[in-house]
Amino acid sequence: MQRRNQKMILGFVLIILLPLIGFWAMVHFSKRDLNMPGYYFDRVDSSRTPQGWVYDTMYYRLNEIYFINQLRHVVTLKDLQGKVVLISFYCFSCQDDSGYHWLKRMKMVQDAFHKNDSALLMLTISYNPHDDGVDIMKAVANQLQIDEDSWWFLTTDAAHVDQLNQMLFDTGINLPLEELSDTTLWVLLDKHQYVRGFYNPADSSQLPVCMNDIALLMLEKEKKK
Repeated sequence: MQRRNQKMILGFVLIILLPLIGFWAMVHFSKRDLNMPGYYFDRVDSSRTPQGWVYDTMYYRLNEIYFINQLRHVVTLKDLQGKVVLISFYCFSCQDDSGYHWLKRMKMVQDAFHKNDSALLMLTISYNPHDDGVDIMKAVANQLQIDEDSWWFLTTDAAHVDQLNQMLFDTGINLPLEELSDTTLWVLLDKHQYVRGFYNPADSSQLPVCMNDIALLMLEKEKKK
């Protein structure tokens, strides 16, 4: 029991300190010394020009989206611009005895960045949009007492399910909607909607890594990709 308590204390210390370490590192080291999260290769596109073939390396990037959040607001790609975005997946109408276990892990992320919530936007997307309506999502948000300015629960309508499926492949999840679960990988996007990280929510050791990457992306300077 004592060893278990020690591990729990260490885990909470890491969760609190790692984001702060990211900010400290930015102050004390140059950008090239930071281990910034990388990009994820998608494909190589080719086009023929008068000078010959041109090849472009393409990275996973979020494209068009259409969602409705728990506040009944329509959410599109423009709402994400300029923010670091953390995406998770959930079935709000499929609750059992888990007590919102996976959502509580996301809430730990939000709590860690509550002083920088304007730079971080968290999205939890329903993989059961047929049954997950706004009222259900709002009830869960109220129960967890989340900050609804920086964490949106999202569903969509039948007309945009195909777009949601496309989003899953654009961001490197590469699974159809019906194969998602509460433990589907979290996806981290930078301020230009490029994928910069994947994290397994079932692996508690990846939570502080995710938080550290968020802190680094918040500090990343604007550049054209």
